[in-house]
Amino acid sequence: MPTAFMSNLEREWLKEGKKEGQEEGKLSEARSAVLEALDAKFDRAADTVADYIKGLNDVALLRALLRRAVTAPSLDDFRNQLPG
Repeated sequence: MPTAFMSNLEREWLKEGKKEGQEEGKLSEARSAVLEALDAKFDRAADTVADYIKGLNDVALLRALLRRAVTAPSLDDFRNQLPG
């Protein structure tokens, strides 16, 4: 439906939906980057680490974990630095 025929509420919902989609895209990219770095450096990410990464919803934290992934001397060292 063209936006000219939408109510203000419908336009707001559309705007919010687009924003949520963009945020989810950033999260997905950040998660993938961390997992790719772990796979490249350690041949694979342990399932428990991968599950933990996939459950994160904080882009800033994922970026910090990406830095840790490329500097950690071992997968165990990376795992020991995970928050929580």
